[in-house]
Amino acid sequence: MAEIDETVVAADDAVQLAEAKLLIGKAELDGRDKQYQMIKKIIDLKVQELRVFRG
Repeated sequence: MAEIDETVVAADDAVQLAEAKLLIGKAELDGRDKQYQMIKKIIDLKVQELRVFRG
């Protein structure tokens, strides 16, 4: 009986939407974290390069 109640259906839809947004947010955060790590590695390599050439 609860499955046909409009309030329950609306709440279930809201929960599913929130879970989808959470999943997307986690994926975006993971992507940004990987970008940050890549940029940090590039900067570290440049710093090492400058140290080698400047002695």
